[in-house]
Amino acid sequence: MIKDLRELADAFQVTNEMGVPRFTKPLTMEEAAKFIGMHLSAMRPHKGSAIIGYNSAGPQADLHPKMKPWLKYCDYVGVDIYIGCFVGIGCWLAMFDVMLKYIWSITNKPVILAEFGYISGGSPKNAEEKRAVLRRYGVSSEAEARAKPEAFMEAIKNNNEKMYNYIKKNASGDYCDFIFQLDFCNHFYSELPKRTVIKKYPHTPEGQAGFYRDIYPRLAKLPFLIGAFFIAAPTVSSAMSAARATARLRPAGAYSPAPGRRSPPIMRCATRWRRSTDKNSKGGQPAAFG
Repeated sequence: MIKDLRELADAFQVTNEMGVPRFTKPLTMEEAAKFIGMHLSAMRPHKGSAIIGYNSAGPQADLHPKMKPWLKYCDYVGVDIYIGCFVGIGCWLAMFDVMLKYIWSITNKPVILAEFGYISGGSPKNAEEKRAVLRRYGVSSEAEARAKPEAFMEAIKNNNEKMYNYIKKNASGDYCDFIFQLDFCNHFYSELPKRTVIKKYPHTPEGQAGFYRDIYPRLAKLPFLIGAFFIAAPTVSSAMSAARATARLRPAGAYSPAPGRRSPPIMRCATRWRRSTDKNSKGGQPAAFG
C-alpha cells in the first residue's frame, strides 16, 4: 500500500478509533493494541518520508497505555474529538486542550487532531416528537420497546433496514441499551439534546462559525500538535468565517510537499496543517478545508 500511494500520500493512519467497542470487536483491547502495533512495525521500514501512526476516539485511556511497546514505530498519535456534538459531558473549548495534552503526555509523541468539528444544526425533541418517532416502529415509549425488544427490532428492520443492520452489527449487548443509552440515541431521534452544546456556540451556522473562529488560536498554541482536520458540512457563512480565521493564522512558509510532488486536495490540506516540532522552527499553521 505504501509503495502504491507513495506519490500521493504523506501520512498513513493504522485503523480508525480502535478502542471503541463496536469498532474493536471481536478483538480485546490487548489484541487491538497488538493488531495496530504489528501493522506499524511492518510499515516502518517502507514508509520513506511519510509519517505513520494510529488514532483513538477521545482519550481512550484503556488503549494508549497498551500501545507503549509499539510507540517506537509511530511518528505521531491521532485523536478524534467532537465535544458538544454527541455527548453532553465536558462541553467546554478547554477540553480540547485537556484531551490533547493527555494524549501527548501518555505517548510522548507529536499529536494530530485527526477529526474534529461542530454541528451547525439540530435541537432537542419534545416528548410528543419522540413518541412520533417510536410509533414508526410499533411502540409508544422506550419502556414498551424494552418490554418487547424482538418485535421492536423487527419493526425497525421493516421500516429502516440500514439502521437495523447497523444496530445488529454494532450493539455488543442489549439492543435497546445501544439505541437509548449511548450516542446512537441522538441519531435514532434525529435530535441534539439540550445539554449537548458548548456554551456560547449554539448549533447554528453562526455558532459553528464562532466555534471554528475560536478553536483555531487554541490549537495553534499547542507546540506538540502537528496537524488537524475539521469535519463539517458548512453553510456559506460558516465556511467563509472558517476561511477568514484560517487565513489570519497561516503564515508564509507553511509546510508543502517535496519539490515535484503534488498531493490530492485532502492530502494537501493535511500537509499544510503539519507543523515542525523543531524548537528552532516557527513551522506552519492550519489550513482549512470543508
